[in-house]
Amino acid sequence: MKGMQCPECCGIVEVRHVRLPNFACPHCGLTLCVPGGFLVRPGIVGAGVGLLVCYVFHLSWVALLLGPLVGYFILGSVLAVPLLAIAPPKLERNFRVSRTLDL
Repeated sequence: MKGMQCPECCGIVEVRHVRLPNFACPHCGLTLCVPGGFLVRPGIVGAGVGLLVCYVFHLSWVALLLGPLVGYFILGSVLAVPLLAIAPPKLERNFRVSRTLDL
C-alpha cells in the first residue's frame, strides 16, 4: 500500500496525517487538501445504500427522501476513510483563501 505524496517536497503522507478539509504536510508544512471529487464517490455509494435499504424495507416516502441523504453523509464519511488507504488520491495544494479579517 503506497502512501500519498506531497506535491511540494515529494514526502510520503500517511493516512493518519490526513485531516479534512485541509492539513499540513508532516515534512514541509505546506497546507494540503484532498480533491473534492474524491469524497463524492463514497457519498454516492452511501446514498445508493440508503435508498436500497428504504426500498427493501418498504419504508414511507419520507424515508425514501431522507434515506439517501443520511446515507450520503454518514455512510459516505465512513467509506471515505478506508478508501484513503486502499486508493489514495493525489494530494493538492490548498489555495483556498482564509475568510478571517486581520485587524
